[in-house]
Amino acid sequence: NGQPNTQGYQVCPVDQQQPDQARLFQPGDNFGIDQTVENTQILYATWGAPARVTFSSNGLIYNNTPGDTINTVDYIPTYEGNKITGQRQNIVYTGTYNTPAYEETTPVTNYILKGWSIDQNAIEATYTDEQAIINDLTLNADNNITLYAIWAYTTVITFDKNGADGTETMNPQTIEANTTAPLEQNTYTNTGYVLGSWNTAVDGTGDSYANQGDFTTAAGSNNVTLFAQWTEPCDPNKICYKSNGADSPTTMSTQSASSNRDVELWASNYKYDTNNDGRNDYGFAGWSEDKDAATKLADNDSTNNPVVYGPNQTITTGDLSSAGVKLYAVWIAPEQNTSFQDFTCPNNTDMPIGTVIALKDNRDNEVYTVAKLADGNCWMTENLRLDNNATINTTNTNSPISTFTALSPSSNSWCTSSISESCFNQSLLNTNNIANTVSLMTTGDANIYSYGNYYNWYSATAGNGVLGTISTVSGDLCPAGWRLPIGSQTTANGSFSHLDTSMGGTGSGQSTTEASNRWRSFPNNFVYSGYWFGSWVYDRGYSGSYWSSTAYSTGYARSLNFRSNYVGPGTNGGIKYYGFSVRCVAK
Repeated sequence: NGQPNTQGYQVCPVDQQQPDQARLFQPGDNFGIDQTVENTQILYATWGAPARVTFSSNGLIYNNTPGDTINTVDYIPTYEGNKITGQRQNIVYTGTYNTPAYEETTPVTNYILKGWSIDQNAIEATYTDEQAIINDLTLNADNNITLYAIWAYTTVITFDKNGADGTETMNPQTIEANTTAPLEQNTYTNTGYVLGSWNTAVDGTGDSYANQGDFTTAAGSNNVTLFAQWTEPCDPNKICYKSNGADSPTTMSTQSASSNRDVELWASNYKYDTNNDGRNDYGFAGWSEDKDAATKLADNDSTNNPVVYGPNQTITTGDLSSAGVKLYAVWIAPEQNTSFQDFTCPNNTDMPIGTVIALKDNRDNEVYTVAKLADGNCWMTENLRLDNNATINTTNTNSPISTFTALSPSSNSWCTSSISESCFNQSLLNTNNIANTVSLMTTGDANIYSYGNYYNWYSATAGNGVLGTISTVSGDLCPAGWRLPIGSQTTANGSFSHLDTSMGGTGSGQSTTEASNRWRSFPNNFVYSGYWFGSWVYDRGYSGSYWSSTAYSTGYARSLNFRSNYVGPGTNGGIKYYGFSVRCVAK
């Protein structure tokens, strides 16, 4: 009968020779001998006709030659261990899914072998490639069977290192279409950077995927290139403050932080001096995890606004156990041909609440951010840095007295006599000398660009406020067209109290972290600048004090005061010879 294949051996008593009642052994099986009984065991070879399994390419081309059969193998149903061995390499598809088609077309490679099935039109395979089959195939009358290859669309993902200087390579990854699978581990390196994510766009504006993150493929064949997005590293349990283009200094200290905890951010120490004149040429708007936050803020698309934090805002961290959080300085370019002195605050239609711009002060060419805040007014959102080098006159400043032409030189030893009129009626300025500090919290590398300068009330009001003034003055150190906020408990537009109620506060003293954090959050951006008294800065990094234009006694003027869990919006005050911070609001 041709070339039958052995199926094994059978043993039975010599006198019976009944193979159908015998025990079956496979080649290589152990055969036990009862040594206490003298007898003879005879093994009879058993024979059966082989089955033929045909592996059909099912519409594919094998070795680039049209044809239906990949290969055939002999298959003995009772023999354990035989394997289906489909040859997957060199198989390319040229026809319709699961339909035989042998047109002379350019081969398409976006298919993978899912396995084999007796159903030519099956979607899912019955057997995997190289699966061991044991008595599991139903043969036809000719003792044969055909297994059809079951193919699936794939997405081939190419990994682009996007300018990395390492020499490593990554092989493309193939994922079955309409499924989700983790991306391959990145093997590229880039000196001084770590992989932040993969992105479908080279500039990071497309769809983003984490390293080894899940990737969901679309139906059909859709090849994708993922570009490496490189970022500066940040150690676990740290907040890293990135200059994002600023030139001085190049780095800031990192801030320790715990996962899923509230933390107060540090004020910026950076200066963006593109003109090399020692001045800030961009306005600082806050911190963001989005490196391109400034561009998105300026595009007038409210659906695309990034998350930005105020310099001393309280935020809740995420999981910092494997990597810290990177916060990039958000820099706003100044308006062209418009300075503080030329600016008129537009209505809410032309400049919606929350809009942030930057303006230059003509007196010293310093640039500050300005925002339309909740009360509908345009407020300066950085502390004034004007110093004794600026010339002050009625053209560039808001109604200074005639004799107030310049600030006095910085002094680290201020007059502190509460009975000496000269302590109140002289210009006093300190340019945030960090060496003279008291009660300084851990605030990083604070300087003038963190907190601005300190002015006594006489300086803040440009000589209009003196010992004995007990009203709201009309002139101050703000740029022409701007003024100090009103400080009394009033709903008057442009007052601290009115701004507080517009933000959801009560307009009076509140002892909650939420109330304080409203003032410190973007875009308000008030900071813990502390205050100057005598020869020292007190409470920098712990509290903030801001002059108003309103005095309530001969020696005291109203001010905004806040700390982490308290805010007094113009309800508190300070001795007029204290050095407080200055913010201005457009008239």
